[in-house]
Amino acid sequence: MTVEADQDTGYAATSTLAGARIKTNLKDVGDAVSVVTRKFLENTGSTSSDKALNYKSQDQSAAVDSKATSVTFAIPGATDVPSDQATHRVGIATVQLPAKLAYQSTPKLLPAAFLTASVVNKSEYPFLNGIVSSFLDGLFVAKGRLDTVMPGEKLDLAFGVDDGIKVERKLVNSFTEDIGLVTRQTRTTYDVLITVTNNKASNADITVNDQIPVSRHEKIVVVQLEPDPNATKPNDEGVISWTLSLKPGEKRLLPLKFSITYPKDFSVTGLE
Repeated sequence: MTVEADQDTGYAATSTLAGARIKTNLKDVGDAVSVVTRKFLENTGSTSSDKALNYKSQDQSAAVDSKATSVTFAIPGATDVPSDQATHRVGIATVQLPAKLAYQSTPKLLPAAFLTASVVNKSEYPFLNGIVSSFLDGLFVAKGRLDTVMPGEKLDLAFGVDDGIKVERKLVNSFTEDIGLVTRQTRTTYDVLITVTNNKASNADITVNDQIPVSRHEKIVVVQLEPDPNATKPNDEGVISWTLSLKPGEKRLLPLKFSITYPKDFSVTGLE
């Protein structure tokens, strides 16, 4: 609202609607309320009420004071907090950060591609832990929990399943054979095929994860046949990852083949 007065009363004005006196520091409020007096024109360096209406506080973001064990946000301006025993929130700052979008998929658990956004907190503000609401293209996606992210740290945000990326995992074949003449052993070979298709109109980067068994016994031997173990090595937990960049309409086949050899009197389960 705009209140004009011929008599200079500083930053004091009277609200004719509420019948109450308003006293405030407009430099804190910014352009929420504009009370135009001669004193206000002098302080803002304006020559007319029209120019005074364009006056804004120079810094509406909170100042950060970081100490060894705490962070203090000095929020500019005054905020009305009603005595209604309810929780009220005050904005600290708006931060825009560039994000790298990519997909993650573990088709052995769920044949779907999950969209994720990776960003680095390049602001001076730590992102405190708590509930975070995710929006994609202006639409609400989901709520999740955010761990504390300090300036310079990496942050990953999940945006759920994207049906535009189709992921399938199929057990093509598995066969068991007896080997050995003196020491009888059993060898089971598993042949798996993962198919990833980009049905979107744009390129898509996706990381596909699967796993081969990890032997915890010296008499159980696991051999990776496909992909080439010299080119694609599993980690200590047996997880194998493919990083793909798919063009629109592109399909990629990912073969996974391994064998397990163990004594004939052993019982090995839970491989499929």
